[in-house]
Amino acid sequence: MRRRKIIPFVLYSIIVAIGWYNSTKFIPFSPVSTIYPKNPLIEKLREQAGTYRVLGLGNAALSTDLATEVRLFDPQYYEPLYNRRYGELVGYAKSKEGEVMKLSRSDVEVDTTIFKENPANSKIQKLYDLLGIGYFFYKKSDVDDSHVFPEIIDWPNDFWTIKANATVLPRVYVVHSVETITEDRIILDRLFDDSFNIRTSAILEKEPSEVIRGTPSDDAAHIDIYKPNDITISVYTKDTGLLVLTDNYDPGWHAFIDGEETDIYRTNYTFRGVIVPYGEHVIRFIYMPQTFILGKAVTIVGFSLLVAAVGLFSLHRFRHRRLI
Repeated sequence: MRRRKIIPFVLYSIIVAIGWYNSTKFIPFSPVSTIYPKNPLIEKLREQAGTYRVLGLGNAALSTDLATEVRLFDPQYYEPLYNRRYGELVGYAKSKEGEVMKLSRSDVEVDTTIFKENPANSKIQKLYDLLGIGYFFYKKSDVDDSHVFPEIIDWPNDFWTIKANATVLPRVYVVHSVETITEDRIILDRLFDDSFNIRTSAILEKEPSEVIRGTPSDDAAHIDIYKPNDITISVYTKDTGLLVLTDNYDPGWHAFIDGEETDIYRTNYTFRGVIVPYGEHVIRFIYMPQTFILGKAVTIVGFSLLVAAVGLFSLHRFRHRRLI
């Protein structure tokens, strides 16, 4: 008799123990730390990089979409909405012949080779700089003592090394020299030409509405807020310039200078540019595509019709009951 009572008790205890264990790991109300435990490399990259992008070299890489989840910015592309221009920019830099390659979204991968003969003058290095890749990380086991890389971040770790990109462009900056080119191939040829200085000049695809002049001295631009659909930038310039944000251009983005809407120019093939006048200003980018506005309007109209239909139906039943 006792045995019959003990067996169910043991089984119930096991079930409760398993349930408690799972509740601390997989249930939606579980602590985040049980699902996304802290990783020393991820934590250091987040601390170091800010809004700069990071790239794993050699055998090091962030898994698909992991960067988005842990709030890191990875240039490797595998998103539902494929930006063709970005793919072509990466493909051109990877092509030895300088071709405009039509890459599928799964093939838009920035070169992650650690060793290059002359990276400072290569198209790949220029791509790194254009994309705002401020930090690289790689496994210490992928290199030997004969390779000494400059700009190593002082970080005691037995497995990983983080290296700063000394020539990276800021994620947002001001230039005072622009060229207008309309043909895709010519834009890419010019952009990656050794004579084109990406720090002081930019390429637009249509003539700017104002004359851009002056020199880049004493310009200042800083990202104050950086969210997926909302970016705020503080900028100061002594003369009319072009503010460049190294994020992809899309017609759904709208830009505002001190609250007044202004044009966004597709810049350096796939990025965004806004003309800023002399002085201190606040630039805000908001993503509000026409499809979203249309969908919102359709939802409101549909909901209104539903409420009206329910109201008319209820009124009809009420009148019908009174007649009875």
